[in-house]
Amino acid sequence: MLQHKNDIIPIEVKAGMDTKGKGLATYKKKYADKTILRIRYSLNNLNLTDDLLNIPLYLADCTPQLIALALKML
Repeated sequence: MLQHKNDIIPIEVKAGMDTKGKGLATYKKKYADKTILRIRYSLNNLNLTDDLLNIPLYLADCTPQLIALALKML
């Protein structure tokens, strides 16, 4: 979990290219009304799909800036 201002953002870390997992999907189903953004760190490219922001591992230190950009795009 990550706090951004007054919001809680769930995060998931994947070590490889396979990003299949149900953790973030389950969280979204359970807390749909409170989920503004979900973050996944992986080896895949930077990508925003719906409310899921994929951040490449090498950009992890840019997370606050990427969250701000993603929230402007949503």
